[in-house]
Amino acid sequence: MRWFASLVLTLALPCAAEEMGTELLLEAEINGKVHSRPAIVRDGAATGLLLRHSDLQGWGLSPPSTTPIVTIGSDTYVNVADVPGLRARVDFAQQRLIVAASPSLWPAI
Repeated sequence: MRWFASLVLTLALPCAAEEMGTELLLEAEINGKVHSRPAIVRDGAATGLLLRHSDLQGWGLSPPSTTPIVTIGSDTYVNVADVPGLRARVDFAQQRLIVAASPSLWPAI
């Protein structure tokens, strides 16, 4: 009976990992400028494209405080679809995250 429990647990784990999306390490291009620090993003059918909150802050972007946060492990993410003025896509051929951010996401100077 112990082997059956192990089998059930093993079969259930990939589903849970799939729900969080596939983790990708990508070069980041923000409004046409390529950044030296890569971005860690998650992409999945159930989650959509998730950007790490710390990456957004590192690029100088400030999503609204009302933006829902997704916690996966020790990292927090935001869904691109939940941030007004933010568009992003993955260019798999270049292994690059391409982000277009409206001026409202940049801090006032």
